[in-house]
Amino acid sequence: MSTASGDGADAGGDGATSAVAAPAGRRIPPASSMPWVRNLRRFVGTGTGLGSEALMELETKRILLEIFKERQRKSAEAGSIPSFYKKKPEEGSISSRVQRLAKYRFLKKQSELLLNADDLDAMWVCLRENCVIDDATGAEKMNYEDFCHIATVCTEQIGQKCKRFFSPSNFMKFEKDDSGRIAILPFYLYVMRTVSLTQARIDMSELDEDSDGFLQPHEMEAYIRGLIPNLAQLRDMPTQFVQMYCRIAARKFFFFCDPHRRGKACIKKVLLSNCLQELMELHQESEEEVTDTEQAENWFSLTSAQRICDMFLALDKDQNGTLGKQELKEYADGTLTEIFIERVFDEHVRRSKVGGVNGREMDFESFLDFVLALENKDTPEGLTYLFRCLDLNGRGFLTTADIHILFRDVHQKWIEGGNYELCIEDVRDEIWDMVKPADPLRISLQDLLSCKQGGTIASMLIDVRGFWAHDNRENLLQEEEEQVEEGCFLVSSAGASNDASMSMKAESLVLHGDALYGEKEFRRALNAYKQAMQYSRSIPRQATSNIRSSVSATGRSPSPNSSNLLPFNENEVKFKIALCHSALCEHREALQEMEGIPSKVRTLKMNLMLGKLYRISRNSRSAVLCYKECLRQCPYVFEAITALAEMGLSAKEFSLLFSQAPNRGGKLPTDSLDAQRWWNRYVEAQCCIASHDYKGGLDIYLELMQRFPNNVHILLEIAKVEAIIGKNDEAIMNFEKARLIDPNIMTYMDEYAILLKTKSDYIKLNKLVHDMLHIDPARPETCVALAAMWERKDERKALTYAEKSLRVDDRHITGYIMKGNLHLSLNRPDMAVTDFRGAQELRADLRSYQGLVRAYLALAKCKDALFTAREAMKVMHQSAKALKLVGDVHAISSSGREKARKFYESAIRLEPGFLGAALALVDLHVAEGRNREAVMLLERYLRQWADDSLHIKLAQVFAATNMLSDALSHYQSALRINPQNEAAKKGLERLEKQMKGVDPDAPEEDEDNEADDIDADQDDAELL
Repeated sequence: MSTASGDGADAGGDGATSAVAAPAGRRIPPASSMPWVRNLRRFVGTGTGLGSEALMELETKRILLEIFKERQRKSAEAGSIPSFYKKKPEEGSISSRVQRLAKYRFLKKQSELLLNADDLDAMWVCLRENCVIDDATGAEKMNYEDFCHIATVCTEQIGQKCKRFFSPSNFMKFEKDDSGRIAILPFYLYVMRTVSLTQARIDMSELDEDSDGFLQPHEMEAYIRGLIPNLAQLRDMPTQFVQMYCRIAARKFFFFCDPHRRGKACIKKVLLSNCLQELMELHQESEEEVTDTEQAENWFSLTSAQRICDMFLALDKDQNGTLGKQELKEYADGTLTEIFIERVFDEHVRRSKVGGVNGREMDFESFLDFVLALENKDTPEGLTYLFRCLDLNGRGFLTTADIHILFRDVHQKWIEGGNYELCIEDVRDEIWDMVKPADPLRISLQDLLSCKQGGTIASMLIDVRGFWAHDNRENLLQEEEEQVEEGCFLVSSAGASNDASMSMKAESLVLHGDALYGEKEFRRALNAYKQAMQYSRSIPRQATSNIRSSVSATGRSPSPNSSNLLPFNENEVKFKIALCHSALCEHREALQEMEGIPSKVRTLKMNLMLGKLYRISRNSRSAVLCYKECLRQCPYVFEAITALAEMGLSAKEFSLLFSQAPNRGGKLPTDSLDAQRWWNRYVEAQCCIASHDYKGGLDIYLELMQRFPNNVHILLEIAKVEAIIGKNDEAIMNFEKARLIDPNIMTYMDEYAILLKTKSDYIKLNKLVHDMLHIDPARPETCVALAAMWERKDERKALTYAEKSLRVDDRHITGYIMKGNLHLSLNRPDMAVTDFRGAQELRADLRSYQGLVRAYLALAKCKDALFTAREAMKVMHQSAKALKLVGDVHAISSSGREKARKFYESAIRLEPGFLGAALALVDLHVAEGRNREAVMLLERYLRQWADDSLHIKLAQVFAATNMLSDALSHYQSALRINPQNEAAKKGLERLEKQMKGVDPDAPEEDEDNEADDIDADQDDAELL
């Protein structure tokens, strides 16, 4: 009845209430003006609802439903969009007053449920009285039993309102020691923060006039005004400055919590933001003297607010309360560029109603946003503000032309300041290397946010002082007269000569380049090395030795710039320049630098690098010479052994190289002979694998494994070969063994990830990817493993990870193979051909041949597929997989099935345990209608090998011949062997439909999935 009364009062306006509460002389409004009265009289007049409250309720629902349906029908006939805006109740209406009263009662009830200061003190006393002292650390702790006991005591002393803090889920949120105990102090601080935030939410909700969960600017200012008396550092604020302070303080909340500039800030965002925490820091009394600079770091401090006010007044030359473009150019001593000021007015300043084209003026609120953006450039909100100004054409990204235009003004101010000449293209390339955008042709806002240097880049493009700070940090070429206090990194010693200064600068630039190379900022490191070379070449040859001899002869302590610096080695710097070029995939330039190093002074690392570069440039003869030189210097360089084996070097030639190598460590002749014996066996294994004799190489590796048990390198090589030849279970076992020995291993872990994906073991795959991301997320193996993990859920996302692996290392073979397989899954066989060809150019193996054949068959290029398969058979003449590959091509056409059968049988005779050939032969039998032969072949293999793929194939054959019970048995057997097998799960699901008489190929109807209920305290958990 209360609902009916409320609806009636609202529908009839305030008049109905006045009629009820009026004296007897006041006239009651006619019934015709109150529809609900008319409907009720009509219903009561029938007599059907008298004496039955339930029937009256049903009839009311029916009438309301009819009204609702009638409105829907009229809306559909009119073709209008349904209303999604509900008008707020008018001020002073019954609905408004009821809403305000309900809100007041709700907030009062929530406030009563909060712990007050006395309750918190009582809880702290109770916690300390019932805890235990940790003997090791002296910390006060409690286990779960103590926790429950304290909950009981607190409930008795304080009441039920403290009970919600002592839930099991809250206990599990805190860090526990080995005994399962938590410290009482973090728990008490959690309770205090919960109470504080809840009280703040209640206070803000009281000021929320329309109760929509958002605060408007005047409401936020009122909240801050109410806090000022409680903030110790703001108590002495002049009364006339309070209103201005509240405007300044509230603006920061809206800058960070109202990104879309709708003029209202969500209360939840305000509570979760750092702004509120920064404001609450003013609670504490500062006992020590604090300088104005330190106070200015806090936006909400009185010093900061007065500084901003003074700044605005100083810029406002005409004293009209707003700033024009010319006035704003004086900000920060005029170091901001003109184009940036223009863009600020275009993007963030509203056009005035008067003044025509040039009528834009920046008001105080816009100025506060401007200052906040410049002082918080590294935050997403500040960078978003600045990016809109940098995006000259409003396209959502920056191009090289945009960077050039923006930096042109900075360059002009830089030259006007008397600095050295800059090359804009070099700065542009440096910015590109700092960002490393996803799209190499454009920089998006997300790229700036991801690179963690967006604020620095924005400063370089808008402020000459920001570029000076960045240039000074990089230690680029500076004036020799520049003082130390100006921030110059490469300073000259006061008593040193010009040659000594140049030498020290060159050495310092090399050290700086090393640091940049370690940070993977290769372009900047390259510039530093080249500048060091220029300095070195400008020094006379005798100057360096004379300088060092004079320093040592004086007996004085060398200056900080000259201490512990080695003589400048041009060959080492050339090698470092080549490393930078190689990291930037500029292999031709890297090769030119390396060829400039005389062969007699090349170190082992230099020869390895040069051999790799020669191999990339397809100069095999020179690459062989470099790798041979590596083995003469050290015969145990596995990278050189593998490369020479792949380029066709024989085992005898390897033995000759070992005999030419120096005897390191003074080994006895017997030890040397034993080492040479096992070294020769390792070389033979590599030669076998390079010639595609995988079985021979695997046998040698297994022999080496007996001699060197638990050797991680040999274990990984064995696992990789087993993965190539299809021994997946053995390969997985060896990969797991290698990870047990060395959990941080990354080599070949992408191969392991692909095997786990093939076996549908996604639990181990997820664990592997998690570990790899923790070890090194930038390795190509990590990207390939991520691609394998995402292949089941999102093939397009998996493809992006495969492409990323090749951007990291464009010679990563597994990345090409993964990318090709993904292109085949996405029905892009033409692109898959390119990928598999790329893998073959690096090193042809069975997987690249298999991928090429599949891609050509998908393109209906049977001749190319047959040619590729025959090429694989010639290269790997002892491989059953290659024979099966030729059979697969012949099996496509009905006329070639007989040839396919012969190739499959030859593969089985060559390798009886090769299940791939057996399954292909089964498919051939089924295609030709020989189901009985297919079943007999599968059952014969099952007697020797209990493999889930055999059970699945047999179940499919039985299902096709309508032997459903037998099919069911084999699907279940497959799942017992491998519970994660997706093919078995799908086949079993399809079979169950078939057994129920349902067409398994019929489309399923979509079922509405209801969302689970969310716990009542989810919002509180998010808030805290």
